[in-house]
Amino acid sequence: MAGPMNGRLAVFTKTPGRSPVKTRLAAELGEAPAHAFFARSVAAVTETVQAFLATHPGWTAAWHVAEEDAVDDPRWRTLPAAVWTGPGDLGARMARAWTAGLATHGASLLLGADAPQVDEGDLAEAAEALASGRTVLGPATDGGFWLAGGTAPLPAAAWTDTPWSSPDTLRRFRPHLGDPVVLRSLTDVDTAADIAPCLRAFRPPVRGARARAADWLREH
Repeated sequence: MAGPMNGRLAVFTKTPGRSPVKTRLAAELGEAPAHAFFARSVAAVTETVQAFLATHPGWTAAWHVAEEDAVDDPRWRTLPAAVWTGPGDLGARMARAWTAGLATHGASLLLGADAPQVDEGDLAEAAEALASGRTVLGPATDGGFWLAGGTAPLPAAAWTDTPWSSPDTLRRFRPHLGDPVVLRSLTDVDTAADIAPCLRAFRPPVRGARARAADWLREH
């Protein structure tokens, strides 16, 4: 298999109490349920990433925390490292993470912390794509993406000209990846209407923190 067998996974997150989280979901269900979902999602993603790292020893992972003063928060001690994303919009923050992975490990994966249905198989498929020298993309049903990765720098326009958090995000970003391996399409839970499709995307075995996240979705 050609290409790097090492890589760095950057998991983007916000810290409740320091930044608003799941604001549209909170507007519909209330702040407490929205925060409860976010906490369960973070725990599920944490377990999935830990399981992936256990079977991919050439990989490492780091929380990329939105708030500089929250990097030392105990909840971000669950992965090998936690770093501040740095200032700027989402594009600038992701560009830094992408560059960091290439510099230290030769391959970068970017992932959000609010997709509890992501499993170890998804990450393994992404790592395999990068090991073959391909880029990889996980599309989201809202027009964005839940994962992106590659083994080479992207044009600056990928980060500066893409409209983030927009129905056009995926359409504008994808051409910069060339011919990516495209993973399954998943739904981010931004509103109550997203709960059912998110729940349907859980693949067995569903246990541990992923099961607790699925239970929350089932209840709501």
